[in-house]
Amino acid sequence: MLHAPPPPEGDTAQRRWRHVGGAPPAVWRHARPLAEVRATLSTLLAGRVLVGHHLRKDLAALGLHHPQEATRDTLRFSELQGRRGGGRRLRDLSAERLGRAIQPLGRRHSAREDAQAALDLYLQAVHFQQGRMGFEDLVERELANILAAASSCSGSSDGNQRECS
Repeated sequence: MLHAPPPPEGDTAQRRWRHVGGAPPAVWRHARPLAEVRATLSTLLAGRVLVGHHLRKDLAALGLHHPQEATRDTLRFSELQGRRGGGRRLRDLSAERLGRAIQPLGRRHSAREDAQAALDLYLQAVHFQQGRMGFEDLVERELANILAAASSCSGSSDGNQRECS
């Protein structure tokens, strides 16, 4: 996971900051340029499957494209949609299906927490239930869980990229 909040572009940067992930302009002062973040993400995503929730919105905000056949958007899976086939909030799905409270009111979202919830929802509702999980996938998931638990991220709240060890 890359944690490198880019500064917003355009004239609305100062007046619309509450709508850009909740990060105030003081955080953007030390942020990497958006073009640099795009290039890094493009390199990281090349040839990989991207799993997330409402990816179309996130990719559009970053000005990126990812092949549809390599995209797993939990907003789009019928197993995770509401009664009328509409998308549901990641916070609600996580609480209901994973028993995990994320995105508490009054606190900024954690990109790491959201990404983990989206991956776990995908694995639980789609991958496991539809028999798509092979032995290698199980080993890879458990290894990822072990590494996630063992790693500790250090970083400051000033918006600089965090480095995980």
